Amino acid sequence: MFIRGISKVILIIILLSGLASAIRINEVELNPNDSCNDCTEWVELYNNGEINLSGWKLLDKDNNTLNLTGSFSGYLILENLSISLNNNNEKIFLYNSSILADETPEISDSGNDNRSWQFCENWSFVNSTKGYENLCPENPITNQTTNNQEPDIYIKMDYDNETENGAEIYVDIRLYNLKE
Repeated sequence: MFIRGISKVILIIILLSGLASAIRINEVELNPNDSCNDCTEWVELYNNGEINLSGWKLLDKDNNTLNLTGSFSGYLILENLSISLNNNNEKIFLYNSSILADETPEISDSGNDNRSWQFCENWSFVNSTKGYENLCPENPITNQTTNNQEPDIYIKMDYDNETENGAEIYVDIRLYNLKE
């Protein structure tokens, strides 16, 4: 009886530790802005703790595979992909060995703009936040056939007060669809 109780506790700890560092597909850009010379398709992964990517892979709807390497914590941007993402009816899968860890719904992007698919409890098609916390609007744009070009302002500030020369402040300001 005592051993059975210990094994249940160990199993619960293993399950909870797996939940604490759940890796997910966080943001996807299928069709980057044409006016940007260096812009490519990309996929952003998110994990709230350090994770080793040995054995992890990303697959597209056509079963093209991108094997992942290294380790990361927070946001990881996968650019210059060896897989080619379709602009229409694409689906992306994240596997740990042969176990499906996450997947997107079918997503499309015909806009050639700076909007991406972002995970916000559900998937939303909103202005890109590549490398930063997703914009999770109260009324997300989920139908990209809508030509919603409303102005949008995104501001993020970060600071590091543990530098040798004092505090450093980083400001990221993004302005979208502003009119004269």
